[in-house]
Amino acid sequence: MTDLRYILVDGKPVPEPDLLKWARSFERRWQLKSEVGEVQVSTVFLGLDHSFSGGTPILFETMIFGGDVDEYQVRYATMEEAVEGHKVAVDMVLAGVKPSEPGAPVEGYGMERRVIRLGERMAEKVIKLQDRKRSKVEAHKELNEAFDKILGICQALGLRSSYIGMTGYRTFLAGAIDRSNWRR
Repeated sequence: MTDLRYILVDGKPVPEPDLLKWARSFERRWQLKSEVGEVQVSTVFLGLDHSFSGGTPILFETMIFGGDVDEYQVRYATMEEAVEGHKVAVDMVLAGVKPSEPGAPVEGYGMERRVIRLGERMAEKVIKLQDRKRSKVEAHKELNEAFDKILGICQALGLRSSYIGMTGYRTFLAGAIDRSNWRR
């Protein structure tokens, strides 16, 4: 029989067959909470395996409440993935990013594809700076700040192919800014 109930012991999920001990563990449930304006980002330890397939236990979940990405949800197997996923969700809210398919199942529990989508949308946002009459220097600064966040997430999650892809995308966009008719 597959273990469904888990508790955290020193930050690591451990199967817990004792129902009462498992229930008591929720008195001090692990969670991260962030507020961005009126939007809340919450990452929690679920305590129940949500893989339901006998594969790698899925025990953590990030959700966004409010704003354009209301009810965005992604689940993870480890606390490390959950912490990084929480940061991605906060960055999405800060950047005004709206995923095209909230909660859609994608490879790597969604992290790699979501990081790529985040990069694309942040790039679109930087390109729109031209409409706001920003200088090339300001556009380069915002592009670099946005992509530094994304590259940090890729590195932390070990998403090598995304890191390489985002580095190339950043270079391409920097060239596009330089070739544009933006004011100096």
